[in-house]
Amino acid sequence: MEKIKFIEDNPDLGIAYDWAKIYKNCKRLGIYPKDPAIWNPLTVPVWETKWNILMSIRSKGKTTALLLLGLVMYEMYGTVTMYLGQNKDKIRPKNTSTMYGVVTINNYISKIFNGKYNDIVLKSGGKWYLVYRDDDGKIIDTDSKACCVMAAIPDYEDYKSTFVYPTGDLIVFDEFISKNYYPNEFLDLTQMISNIIRNRLSPVIFMTANTINKHYPYFNELEIYDVVQSLQAGEHVITTGTKGTRVYTAIIDPTVNEKKKIFNRTFFGFANPALGAITGETTWSEFNYPHIIKDKDAETLLNCVYIYHNKKLVNLEIVLNSVGLSINAHWAKRTYDDSVIYTCEPIYDKRYRFKLGTNNNRLDKLINALIKTNKVYYATNDVGSFVESYIKYCKMV
Repeated sequence: MEKIKFIEDNPDLGIAYDWAKIYKNCKRLGIYPKDPAIWNPLTVPVWETKWNILMSIRSKGKTTALLLLGLVMYEMYGTVTMYLGQNKDKIRPKNTSTMYGVVTINNYISKIFNGKYNDIVLKSGGKWYLVYRDDDGKIIDTDSKACCVMAAIPDYEDYKSTFVYPTGDLIVFDEFISKNYYPNEFLDLTQMISNIIRNRLSPVIFMTANTINKHYPYFNELEIYDVVQSLQAGEHVITTGTKGTRVYTAIIDPTVNEKKKIFNRTFFGFANPALGAITGETTWSEFNYPHIIKDKDAETLLNCVYIYHNKKLVNLEIVLNSVGLSINAHWAKRTYDDSVIYTCEPIYDKRYRFKLGTNNNRLDKLINALIKTNKVYYATNDVGSFVESYIKYCKMV
């Protein structure tokens, strides 16, 4: 273990990590394959940013790479990996018992700890302990401290006084883009992180996800929404928030090896762009939404209805065309005095209506009926993804 130095020589501020030495040690151990199809975390400048947002297609090894980094940091500094799940189900043993599978199969634990430990086990309370097994598989030695602790974000209240990990400096929020974003989730996440870090300056946060929803609310909360919309696969950028917090955002290079190409061709060789998060052929997994019908006889009945979400506007234009009454949805840049604007944000203007309005209003009832009967057509797949994301969010609020 390294000789521990503290930030400004003050233990309350946390460990002064020598990131160059940590990364050098990872390279020496050879725990990250040179295969470009597997993500290497040693490209992330954690000495510059505390929040690191990492997205990619599936099977890029994001979680395993960070767990390995955590083990190296534990061996060097006693750093505990704090693994966060969106809810309790995400951290149940049935869903996490194999998360160190690649690590153990490749004998990385024995390599990192020079044979002192060769396996890892999950015990009660969501805690992982390093162990040594003999040739018969029997555990003959167990570490006295947990090297990884799992917690569910909504339980942050329960951890206010009990979550005391003065070296819990590697925080991993895995699969942060999910099917549902519950109300105030970001605030709960920050409460949980606050419980973990106390007043230390040493922790770093990693949030990982597959590229399945480019309009997810976290991007707006982290003030990186516009960046995410323009970021291409293989690119990264560092942004500074309104109050000064720096965030590293990356869409990991989707390069796949020949084996993966054969796998994709064998099982997923279809035109649907929603398969992009699996195959890597598209940056984001987006469905083929029904596009606006080109009908020269179409009549616009109403064009003053909007959705305002993630600081962006979509116009819901009500038209009469070859399929009857329907909605043409497209991006918009401004609203007007007579606009009707649906939003899930606080309402300070009479033009705004919560979610998708009420059942007591004729316009709201019409909009909802057209959505339920799939009579919405989109200018682009991106607009479709945006509207679908908003509708899902309405159901959670």
